[in-house]
Amino acid sequence: MMHLVSIPDGLESWDDRNDLGKLTKTIFRVLPAKLEALMEKINESETDKITCLITDESMGWALEIAKKMGVRAVAFWPAAAAVSALELNIPKLIHDGIIDSSGSVLKNQMVQLSPTILAMDSAHFVWACIGDPTTQGIIFDVILKNITTLKLADWIICNSSNELETSVFNSYPEMLPIGPLLSSNWLGKSVGSYWPKDLDCLVWLDKQPVQSVIYVAFGSITVFDQTQFQELALGLERTNI
Repeated sequence: MMHLVSIPDGLESWDDRNDLGKLTKTIFRVLPAKLEALMEKINESETDKITCLITDESMGWALEIAKKMGVRAVAFWPAAAAVSALELNIPKLIHDGIIDSSGSVLKNQMVQLSPTILAMDSAHFVWACIGDPTTQGIIFDVILKNITTLKLADWIICNSSNELETSVFNSYPEMLPIGPLLSSNWLGKSVGSYWPKDLDCLVWLDKQPVQSVIYVAFGSITVFDQTQFQELALGLERTNI
């Protein structure tokens, strides 16, 4: 049986949770103590003892709480394994002069993490594509802390597969593929999302011919400018799907 509980993120109800920089800073300031208190409360029970903590890799502070509480710690990476590998290589990127210590890209070039991993455009590094420079700095600082706390994880599991990213998993055997995790594989109705449903698109979708719509998802924090959005649309159009 699964029990869902929540802990406050430190923001007021009227605060803008789309302000990723503010939300991130508040989470790191407030949630560690709240999570530790919740785990202590649960462990007071004679039957329900916490033996393992699974946390999103972006919440590396939770791994520190797990070790402090003496339980196993698992880091879960929900995106492509190559992105996690890129973050693990940040110290080398700084050493090679591709980025500086604040994450700013110094050289626009293609970067190859290993001979078998496809090259990445430094202009598209994940922390350099989110929000304004202030937000980017906050996110980069969090990533630096996360790659340090990741050493505390007993396992690192990734939402990918050997078939999709063979070269990455060969280069980083500490990452275990358990995906792809698809909603179509769920046995029942999902109750794990707290985002309000937006059903406005269904009226439009119902008017389209069967199998005529392509759905493309880039996560909850991706922001495109007009040029990038047009390039994406043109790319999809040229696939002739």
